Amino acid sequence: MNRFQKWEFCLGIYQNSADINQQRQKKFDEYSKLKMNAKTTDDDKNEIMKDINRTYQEVGLFQLESNKNIMCNVLLLWCSHSLSYRQGMNEIVGVIFYTYVQSFQDCQEQNPTKIENDIYWVFKTIMDDGDHKQNFNYSSHMPIDRIPLIRYIKDLTMEKLKYIDEQLFQIFEQNQISTEIFLMKWIKVCYLSYKCVYQPENMRLNRYKQFGTRCLRSSRHQN
Repeated sequence: MNRFQKWEFCLGIYQNSADINQQRQKKFDEYSKLKMNAKTTDDDKNEIMKDINRTYQEVGLFQLESNKNIMCNVLLLWCSHSLSYRQGMNEIVGVIFYTYVQSFQDCQEQNPTKIENDIYWVFKTIMDDGDHKQNFNYSSHMPIDRIPLIRYIKDLTMEKLKYIDEQLFQIFEQNQISTEIFLMKWIKVCYLSYKCVYQPENMRLNRYKQFGTRCLRSSRHQN
């Protein structure tokens, strides 16, 4: 069982492996019905695609139009039955898509609709069955420091940083440096990392260190 399949079972999308093919077919039929009844507009698709075109473009597979369409369709369908699209959802579906590609070596030969189906149910379950949906339930006019997800990540990162690097923590506190300035991409996906056991601890620590080094250099230069 690969990583993506483990996610499906851990999230409760499928209950057991005995009749997995029947369960998958049932989910696929349900997905097809949702897609057929979805009410979307070109404006909705264009808004989502703007962010999809900026999602992990440093990785080759995210540059392919076929893959961009898969991610866009997943978001378009979920948003048509739930919340309006918000920036950051693209980063989450991107992590799910990347894990799918890494888990299934032959995924590029599969039916795109089948791939959409699998990714959709993981994305939907993470958003709907956890406490994550509320993180994106805010007005577009809300100040950034009041957005639930930003506040949650700020509290989480600063609490961790206090123990990882107290000197860097004090610099952030004294200079009132907001986490969204340097952790924007991580902010958008980190809670997915915690829930799905995708925890790049070294990457997070290095990000702190790199930014902290720049802060220290700047502070010394000013002095």
